[in-house]
Amino acid sequence: MGGAAINRRFGWRILYTEDGALYTPGVFYCKDAFEGLATMDALGDPRQREALLNQLYAEAARELGQAARPKPARAEKSRSRVVPSL
Repeated sequence: MGGAAINRRFGWRILYTEDGALYTPGVFYCKDAFEGLATMDALGDPRQREALLNQLYAEAARELGQAARPKPARAEKSRSRVVPSL
């Protein structure tokens, strides 16, 4: 994500879900297209991806005072609200 209306701190803040769990795929703020390309390259390499995610989690935890260990977001079961007609 990027753009004039948002910043890195916003990216760290939305990294956490409403219940406080870490969104484990990550939310990455890039100040410009060049940083975006470097981030995408790192995400494509499994070793660099792990290092990039660990760095992201640590920065967000330090800046926001959250636990540095990722807590996977709970998958909620969704149920249809449509009542079948007979």
